[in-house]
Amino acid sequence: MAFVVRAKDLVNTNRMKDLTFGFYAWTADGYGLAEEGEKGFEKNQVKDAGSGAIVAPGLGLTAKHVASGFERLDSQFDALSRRRSPLDDQYKVTKVISEFATMAYQMPTYKGELFSWHADVGWRSADTDMAVLVVRPGSPAAEAAAPRLRPFPWQLLPPKVGSLCWVYGWPEQKIKIEENGDVPGRHDHEWSVELHVEPAWVEEIIYVPHLYRLANFPVSE
Repeated sequence: MAFVVRAKDLVNTNRMKDLTFGFYAWTADGYGLAEEGEKGFEKNQVKDAGSGAIVAPGLGLTAKHVASGFERLDSQFDALSRRRSPLDDQYKVTKVISEFATMAYQMPTYKGELFSWHADVGWRSADTDMAVLVVRPGSPAAEAAAPRLRPFPWQLLPPKVGSLCWVYGWPEQKIKIEENGDVPGRHDHEWSVELHVEPAWVEEIIYVPHLYRLANFPVSE
């Protein structure tokens, strides 16, 4: 299928590469990292990761199923889920200090400077597959770039059916965390990742009431 790349699409892509990030989680004791011989992974490779974008100063947006996937690294969330009742307030907020750490990363500069962000606080939507993160610079390059970032305006209404959109993300991420033998307690993060940009056409719009007809939100877990 052929499609035309418009000038504004190229401009938006150059702008989006500064806003798109990869997102992953790990624990200090290595729980959640792949073990030797585990199918589909290398030893010490991160198994839970996803993508997102900076949407406002200090705020990032990611998929809720990505953030929810990190919960298996912390038994607190399983305990909370077991205690939940159908009579509980759907929008009740429960504060949890997680036992895992999270990090967001972006494309390095042409000089090889790394962009990393701490994503310590997050909220998940009760109605959609979205989660909001508080992000703060985790490297000198990110700290220098933060004041210059230009997030896109929020658009609450979806594009029309048939609209051409562009999807940005970090598929097939390969992130490894190794213990640094020279510095006790320190771990080195090795990223082998690639930013992908793909065209997509809107085929259907799923509204919030769809979720309350005992139907699943149409995303791949």
